[in-house]
Amino acid sequence: YKAATPEAVASAFAIIKLFGHDFKRGVIAAGNFGRDADTIGAIVGGILGAKYGAKAIPKRWLEKTRYPSGTCLAFTKGMDIKTLSRELAELI
Repeated sequence: YKAATPEAVASAFAIIKLFGHDFKRGVIAAGNFGRDADTIGAIVGGILGAKYGAKAIPKRWLEKTRYPSGTCLAFTKGMDIKTLSRELAELI
C-alpha cells in the first residue's frame, strides 16, 4: 500500500484541480475514479469541505448519513453524526 499513497494524493489533487469549484462534482468524480477511490474521495471531500464549509455538502447527503445504520460498526447505529461532530469540535 505504500506505493498507492503517492498515487492517491496525486489523483486527489488532480480531481481538485478539475472540480475544485464544485464540492458535489469533486466528491462524485473522486468516488468514481477507481483504484483507491475511498481514500481519494476522503482527501477530496476533506479539502473541499474545509474550503467551502458544510453548506457545500448537498442537503440530501447530510440527511442520508446523519444517522448510521450500524452495518459496519454496530456501535454507531442511530448515533447523531451532527451532535458527535459538535462534541468532537469542542474537544479541540
